[in-house]
Amino acid sequence: MGWTGLGQSIIGTIALVFALGFGDLFNAILNVPIAVFNALAGLIPQLNEATFGGLAGFIGAAFDAGIASFGTGWFGLLGVLQTPVGVGIALITAWEVAWYLDYVDRDVIGFAMDVPDMILNNDDSGVADEDE
Repeated sequence: MGWTGLGQSIIGTIALVFALGFGDLFNAILNVPIAVFNALAGLIPQLNEATFGGLAGFIGAAFDAGIASFGTGWFGLLGVLQTPVGVGIALITAWEVAWYLDYVDRDVIGFAMDVPDMILNNDDSGVADEDE
């Protein structure tokens, strides 16, 4: 084989090192946006929880208390009308939350649309020409 074979082995080894190095470099470059998207995937639910978690917990506790009292007291007199009353209360609550979010000009984080404006079909934030 001699020096010719040894030179080809050295050139081949160096070429392999460069090929693997460029592969690692390409992998590192691709991992940057992947890491950013992974961070956003964890951040958006945490932002929604921090923003709306207290309100959601309060509404959930109010609904739980209302459900527990539906079969007793005055609600027991409604009979079969308990379901429409419960649905009406849930819809009014959803409307109130949407109205509040629209009034303070807040949107649900992570959505690219104005969810309260879609539900209420108005914009009461007080900011003139905001949506133009």
